[in-house]
Amino acid sequence: MWATGYRRTYPWLKLAALGPDGEIAHWDGVTAIPGLYALGFRLLRKSDSNFIGGVASDALELSKCICAFLDQRGQGTHEG
Repeated sequence: MWATGYRRTYPWLKLAALGPDGEIAHWDGVTAIPGLYALGFRLLRKSDSNFIGGVASDALELSKCICAFLDQRGQGTHEG
């Protein structure tokens, strides 16, 4: 997990993770890079995805993706 502040820059990411606009390329928070997910972006899944009160439902959906990814790799240690 990586938490960023108010200014988004990604010099540490591989170019394949970034779109032509320099933002993380994703579909509903899932990127093309296995194990890399995005959360807290404006309009990620709904209009309030970038607010504290709106990020919870996005986090729940992405947690399912993360658990599936870990299970696929044989690293799942979660319950549920």
